[in-house]
Order: sequence, then structure tokens, then C-alpha cells
Amino acid sequence: MKRNKVESYTIRLLKNNHTKRYFGEVILNGIKEISTAEMMSEINAIKALNKRIEALNKTKAVNLPNYPEIRGHQPIMYNYTFEQIEEDPEQVKPKPSKPKRKPFTPYGLNGYFVDSNGNIRLHLDRRASAETITLETDFFNALAEMVKRTQEANNAKHA
Repeated sequence: MKRNKVESYTIRLLKNNHTKRYFGEVILNGIKEISTAEMMSEINAIKALNKRIEALNKTKAVNLPNYPEIRGHQPIMYNYTFEQIEEDPEQVKPKPSKPKRKPFTPYGLNGYFVDSNGNIRLHLDRRASAETITLETDFFNALAEMVKRTQEANNAKHA
């Protein structure tokens, strides 16, 4: 998974003096990414903030530390700036291409028709398509033998 570049982050637990409730915030690169709901208990607010940090680590592919679960301390603010580190681009492996079908052989031939002009029409399997047919000299020899045999059989019937 490609990691997002985090230049700076701030994790803080704040207390609303008017309502006497605690809430947490996470700021990445100057943008507020997470703000938890206000809670009466400081430790519950810290646990909720840590769950949201873990979810952020998974979705944004960053690695932020959890807020320490200590009750009754002064609000700790983590301000940290990362050094610029160049990452090598990921090498993408090419997908293996599907193997090409075997070339057409007389086994895919369902039949043939010879018209009065000597043109031969081949009746192929349904699976055979123009891309899969490769005509080789052996095929023409086998086809010529098949035509001779059927013509001889037809001549023998009529004679």
C-alpha cells in the first residue's frame, strides 16, 4: 500500500471549559482530520481518540502514535515534523497474459462443402474463431486427402 506523505501532525486532547467535557483532535499537514465527540471522562476521551487514530492509520496508511492513557495530566500536544525522505517507486509486475489457444487442427473441423467452382467451405466448431485458425501445409494435405476420399466414395456410389 502506498503511504501518504505526512509532513507534520498534531495530536491533542482538549477540555471545553464551558461544558467541562474532553475531546480529541488530530491535525495532519495543517488539516484537521479527526475530531472526537465531547465526553465527561478524560480517560474515555483518550480511548476514543486512540481508536480514531488507529482507524486513521489504516485508512490513510500513516503511522501515528497513540495518545498516552494517563489520567489527570496536563494536555500533551505532539508536534512533530518529518524529514523529507524520498521513496523508491513501487515496481509493478506485469500480469501474465492468457496463453493463446492451440492452432486450428482438422479435429476442430465439423465438415466441409465443395461447390461446383471447386471452392471449399469449412464447417468449424463454434469455439473456432479467425484468431485461433492458423492454416499449415499439413492441414491442406490432410484436407485434400479427405476431399479425395469423399469424392471417391461418391463416385463409387454413383457408378
